[in-house]
Amino acid sequence: MEFDFKDLEILKQIIEQQSFTKASSKVYLAQASVSERVSNLEAQIGLRLFDRLPKGVFPTKAGKIFYEYAKRMLKLKGELIAELQDLVGLKGGSLELGGSTVPGEYILPGLISEFISMYPQVVINLSIGDSKEIRERILTGELDLGVVGAMDRSLHLEFVPLWWDQLVIAVYKGHRFYGKESVGLEEIKAEPFVVREEGSGTLSFVAQCLLSHDLSIERDLRVVGRLGSTTAIKEAVKAGLGISIISKRAIEAEIQRGELWPVNITPMDMRRYFYLTFDKRRSLSPVVREFKEYLLNLRDTNLKSSQIEAN
Repeated sequence: MEFDFKDLEILKQIIEQQSFTKASSKVYLAQASVSERVSNLEAQIGLRLFDRLPKGVFPTKAGKIFYEYAKRMLKLKGELIAELQDLVGLKGGSLELGGSTVPGEYILPGLISEFISMYPQVVINLSIGDSKEIRERILTGELDLGVVGAMDRSLHLEFVPLWWDQLVIAVYKGHRFYGKESVGLEEIKAEPFVVREEGSGTLSFVAQCLLSHDLSIERDLRVVGRLGSTTAIKEAVKAGLGISIISKRAIEAEIQRGELWPVNITPMDMRRYFYLTFDKRRSLSPVVREFKEYLLNLRDTNLKSSQIEAN
């Protein structure tokens, strides 16, 4: 029986994507080539590896066995490459990085640029999603590292606090809160609110803050819209749809232009951490380890300055 690592990657992607079309884009081959490779493999084994059904492609018993061994062999290949790269030092490589909306849009791009200036041969692919999506993609192996605004209780994920983040109410120019430093909890209940979607780290943190004061988003806030990104939230607030609790980092430019105004809620402490997260079970390549250390070094500086500001 003859097969190579490309065959293993193809089979792995077909099972995970449940589609020949999606798998072909993942392995950068035409769908016809992917189908031909699978057919050749099935002919060599003498067994079908997939059931092609209207709802998708699903592995047979033989396919499931092949999949488990393929994952292990591809993991060993990655570990071998990492060990060899260690011997020659960090000269190149790639990193799949995930960021939840605020760190992904407002923090990580600048840090990636600085890192690339030190290691020009490195390629970093940044994916942005909500915290839940980023955590899930790390667990499936699609992402090497993530920076998120909310932890979960996964046994396999490590979470390391990186930076403080201050949440505020963002209000539009002309709103009755505009220009105020803070407002009370009772004052916000009657206001129309725009919030993030389920899975958002910001939404999860806001819910926890409210719960600590015996309040809930569903019962005590007048939610008029749920939007899927920080940018959409900002535009909705500027248009007067409502107010929103959002990271102050995300509205710094709008504050400077006078389009939005940040307001604190008394007596809520709406500071949170952004966390570096990764799968504890996986071996990290040299470039992933180096970028991880780069972020951790920035964490030390940032936390010291944040603690000084907070005291």
